[in-house]
Amino acid sequence: MSAAGELAGRVAVVTGGGRGIGRGIALRFAAEGAKVAVLDRDLAEAEAVAAECAGDAVAMAVDVSDEAAVEAAFARVVAELGAPWVLVNSAGMGPAGVFLEMSGAEWRQMLAVNLEGTFLCAREAARAMVAAGDGGRIVNIGSQIGLKGGYHQTHYAASKAGVHGFTRAAARELAEHGINVNAIAPGPIETDMLMGMPEEWLDNKRAELPLGRFGRVEEIVPTALLLASPVGGAYITGAVMNLSGGDVMAD
Repeated sequence: MSAAGELAGRVAVVTGGGRGIGRGIALRFAAEGAKVAVLDRDLAEAEAVAAECAGDAVAMAVDVSDEAAVEAAFARVVAELGAPWVLVNSAGMGPAGVFLEMSGAEWRQMLAVNLEGTFLCAREAARAMVAAGDGGRIVNIGSQIGLKGGYHQTHYAASKAGVHGFTRAAARELAEHGINVNAIAPGPIETDMLMGMPEEWLDNKRAELPLGRFGRVEEIVPTALLLASPVGGAYITGAVMNLSGGDVMAD
């Protein structure tokens, strides 16, 4: 689509935008007319995505678990593109780990990236949104594992369940500022992170799914666009959208 799209003239920040779900969302937002800041730990990957984006886009190397780095990145976004209208918190990590063998360092690293990183980026985005006075959207990428748990994923499940709870609480607190906060809980999606899991785990996971296959990035992107939309997302807040291919079926 052209710059007359759903997000025409809006500023979008996508963390973890260098690959996977974040990359797909960044490219779609740009196609919908947004000015996109692609944040990723890998600057080369972020730059490659920014180069693919239609219109204005910048790339930044950011470790979302580093508070000072996050603050500096959002200050740069505001200075170069303007106040963000939408933040997508897609940065994350997800290696398997056996609970009885898990170290405290492994546990803390997972929560630092997946949960604290979500908090830090959402806080800085919300501060900029409130200062701009135009409302906004925050979309956090959770996981179906945060809804149901997962084998050899205690640290990952805890971090993503935390993202879901944070989403609901932040939605209540930021509503008075016109900022809607939602989460997407994807099932297993064909990304580098998923396909890096052990082959036996992948086979067992695939066999569990009612649809019989892993999802694709392009099947997640439309929901992110809905939640980011000034119109379509206007009456949705505090939701955790279950896009799990039937892996989770709950009210």
